[in-house]
Amino acid sequence: MNLRLLLAALLLQACAGTSGAAATVIRNGGFEDGKAPWWGGGELTHDTAAEGQAALKLTSGFAAQDKRPVVGGQRYRISLRIRSEAAPAASVYVQLSYRGGDLAPAWYGPARIRLGGRSEAALFVTGGDHDWQDFSVVVETPGEADQLLLYLRKRDKTPGAAYFDAIEVSPTEAPADTVATLYRDALAERHTSPALPPAAAEAALAAAVASGNRPASQLTLAQDAQARVRIHVGTSPDAVTLGAAVRLARYLGRISGGDFLPLSNDANTGSGPLLVVGRDSALSRRLAPDIAYDTLGDDGFVIRSVGPHLVIAGATPRGTMYGVHWLLDRKLGVRWLSPDFTVVPHAPTLRLAPQDTRQVPRFRYRAVLSVEGEDKPFRAHNLLNGESHGPSYQPSPPEFDSWDRSWMAKGGSASFYNLLPPARYREAHPEWYAGGQLAMMNAAMREAMAAEIVRRLKALPDYRQVWFDIHDQDWGWDMDPASRAFAAKHGGHASAPRLDMVVDVADRVRRELPGARFAFNAYHWSFTPPENLRVPDYVMVYPMTIHVDYSTPLDRGRNVPLGRDIARWSRIARNVMVWDHIANFSGYYQPTPNLYPIGRSIQWLATLPNVAGYFAEGSWNTPDAEFASLRAWLIARLLWDPAQDVEALVAEFADGYYGAAAPEILRYIDLMHAAIAASGDVLAEKSQVDLAMYSLDFITAADALFDRAEARVADAPAHLAHVRSARTAVDYVALVRRHEYAAEARARGIAWRSDT
Repeated sequence: MNLRLLLAALLLQACAGTSGAAATVIRNGGFEDGKAPWWGGGELTHDTAAEGQAALKLTSGFAAQDKRPVVGGQRYRISLRIRSEAAPAASVYVQLSYRGGDLAPAWYGPARIRLGGRSEAALFVTGGDHDWQDFSVVVETPGEADQLLLYLRKRDKTPGAAYFDAIEVSPTEAPADTVATLYRDALAERHTSPALPPAAAEAALAAAVASGNRPASQLTLAQDAQARVRIHVGTSPDAVTLGAAVRLARYLGRISGGDFLPLSNDANTGSGPLLVVGRDSALSRRLAPDIAYDTLGDDGFVIRSVGPHLVIAGATPRGTMYGVHWLLDRKLGVRWLSPDFTVVPHAPTLRLAPQDTRQVPRFRYRAVLSVEGEDKPFRAHNLLNGESHGPSYQPSPPEFDSWDRSWMAKGGSASFYNLLPPARYREAHPEWYAGGQLAMMNAAMREAMAAEIVRRLKALPDYRQVWFDIHDQDWGWDMDPASRAFAAKHGGHASAPRLDMVVDVADRVRRELPGARFAFNAYHWSFTPPENLRVPDYVMVYPMTIHVDYSTPLDRGRNVPLGRDIARWSRIARNVMVWDHIANFSGYYQPTPNLYPIGRSIQWLATLPNVAGYFAEGSWNTPDAEFASLRAWLIARLLWDPAQDVEALVAEFADGYYGAAAPEILRYIDLMHAAIAASGDVLAEKSQVDLAMYSLDFITAADALFDRAEARVADAPAHLAHVRSARTAVDYVALVRRHEYAAEARARGIAWRSDT
């Protein structure tokens, strides 16, 4: 034991109560000495105790111990017994917090409890009607912690009662539990075969390897609703890999009607054909030892037939998960078209041709910031990997929790005024602030910014994993003289002093934190790149297309200057992310004919070798906006493989999502795109309902198409709901402009009414 742990043990022993466990942090965890030193609600009971002479009963509120001494960085096992009596599900829970140093009050633990409209961390969550059960978890205290607080809780104003007993918090050398490890352990216990004796396990594994020497042939996954393959994982797969394997089993079952559980594993290898999931399985290593994992990146994968088996493996768990999703989608017909609608084909007999594919996405970072694109299962199923902004603050289901959080995620981004608040610095340093932004050539300001970024990066788990974002204030800039003079030397572009400042700040930070990486936005006044400057490889630039004309691709029509600037950034920087705007922020429910332009923009961006990421800002605060699921699905498909036909993808989505109404929906989409082209309108990020494209002729034609679409799916409730949702956009415009349309219809002798 090292000195620090020895001192911790002595401290804990000195502070232990009368419970008899010398190293236990919590005092009187069995309540043999009454409620001392517990405070809060609850009453002692003696007839339902788990052990000893007493237990604590809670019908509402909490009982707590606080100020219990702990050592920062030490791991502790927290265990107790809980009995739940006629209580609602998830109404009985235990929470943990720490104090010390600069720690802000917060709850810790691998579980989550929903309380009204918020979610909080917890150690354990239970409820219902069950007898005494053991609960145990290992936690690691934050480095600054010196006190522990433990709360036993029963949700207020709910029926039933909770009983607590045998509570211990003791130092341990065991690894800390996380949401992912607890999920993995529970999933493995339910869905994997028990281990065989070592000799039998090795013999079964060897037999599977030997059968892989046969030539690959068509694989029968199911025959007459009976499973004909087993799904195989390693002995201790991680949560993402194991979750993907179980998901594969469940979807194969939904398609065929067969039962594909439990899973085979290295310690109990099933006989016959196997679908081997994950690179860490001994079977995948023996069947496919030559897979070049170092060429797959974080998201790529290989799917390969080996004899009667199929290996699905990525370099990372996320890559393996994407391989499973890609196989289900591209080869077996499962379509995740929206967060709440999935197409699953029906095939009691299910066969798969021999496979030998290597898939690596064209764009390294892929994200859609919309309500639909933020949905974590929908995002993972469709191979989107980016998590930034608000979504990065929300917990992920552990089976999907493998996101790229390298950019704009929690703790990795700040604006000028966030880094150097004027309220704090302006009085002493008025020269730092100029024209609504910063005086970017000021050396003292740069030094202060670098120091603040160093402080923030040190607080992250690993600063080398992020592109720390330094973004401007979201308004204009009247350059100070020094910045203007520097810009004049580089084509007169305000991006020149901006870039020079970011590079200088980055260099200052990297002297203290080697390997730190940075990002900055090219936006409004800084969108056009400077002349005779280059962006170093440890800095990423992300042009933001706020001034885009949605009606055409990024490199065509009125967007030609915009596209030219993006291409120039790609020539002077090796790391470029395009932040594209894809929603009408003045009318999330207005017809917005940019589906085909979005697709062609992505295809054009794919020709720029240094554009490695794409982030689409859509209807991030409005659910079910106009064609939002279609946009997210289309973008996801093209970011993985931009060579696909845009119109064909839109038709594929429509066929699954709108069913028999798909032909009319596609005619409406074509009508919408034709209307904007004919009108000559600029379709901007804040277009109003007075656009010329929203003519009476457009509205009447669209109405007729939706009438026919609804009639086609009148007996299909899900498809009908999707059609009516799409129709909302037309109804919205018709409602807002109803008086104008009515007057025009009368003047032209057209039978039209708003049908409010």
